[in-house]
Amino acid sequence: MRQTSNPRGAKYGNISNVKNSKAAAWIKYALKRLQPVRPPNAVEIETDSHCNRKCVYCPNFTVGRPEEKMPDALYYKIIDSLAKWGFAGRLSPHFYGEPLADDRLAGFMKYAREKLPRAQIIVYTNGDFLTVEKYYALLDAGVDSFRISQHSPTLPKVPSETLEHVKKHTPELFNVAMVDFYALYQKKDEGMLNNRGGLIDIKRKRSPSCYYVANMTIDCKGDVLLCCNDYAGEVSFGNAGEREVRDIWRSSKYVNARAKAASGIWDYDLCKRCNL
Repeated sequence: MRQTSNPRGAKYGNISNVKNSKAAAWIKYALKRLQPVRPPNAVEIETDSHCNRKCVYCPNFTVGRPEEKMPDALYYKIIDSLAKWGFAGRLSPHFYGEPLADDRLAGFMKYAREKLPRAQIIVYTNGDFLTVEKYYALLDAGVDSFRISQHSPTLPKVPSETLEHVKKHTPELFNVAMVDFYALYQKKDEGMLNNRGGLIDIKRKRSPSCYYVANMTIDCKGDVLLCCNDYAGEVSFGNAGEREVRDIWRSSKYVNARAKAASGIWDYDLCKRCNL
């Protein structure tokens, strides 16, 4: 028997899929809430909000923020708090500022290495200030590796000469990963780009869940934010200058927010705008 078309099904055929998707998200969320609270995969600390670049695919270009430095005492308190926790994940000194613009960086990384011997310290940088001297100084301070984001057609002279020097004279100390964001943007390959909570015009297909919430993001004021896309600090779960970072991470509000975002349930306007 020939099957006839169903106009109502054609019009509303995706509703069951939507309902199933929502139900699956809530089931995933419920299961996550039953799991023990694990430490963050990474802690990212913004020691300096200043960035020397204004890239069109970054909120520093479209919005902008005040230039502030994290007080020394606050930084040391955060590291001490992580040490009490026994943190052993990735530690990176950045948010939207350029870490190498902070002349305290080597000292800060030395302190972090002494207090967090099992952590992996990775410096994310645009590379513009990565001189040969800074490269070796940061390695001596305990930095494990560098991740350089290229934001121009070619790598600038300073980092280019530094990398060539290291590869030629101390190849055993070369530990650098490169990501050419400029080329990705020019080619409209937006797979590694996102709209930063709706602040950038990036048309990438929305991700069904957020994996960034597995990391802890701390801005230069010490506020623990929802994720690294919270450029304006819309959602904070506490201040690391006032409370232990472990207590903030394990607070019920923060645990609940992470579980929902990781399941594709968007409670916050920031998450609803974001296409990660």
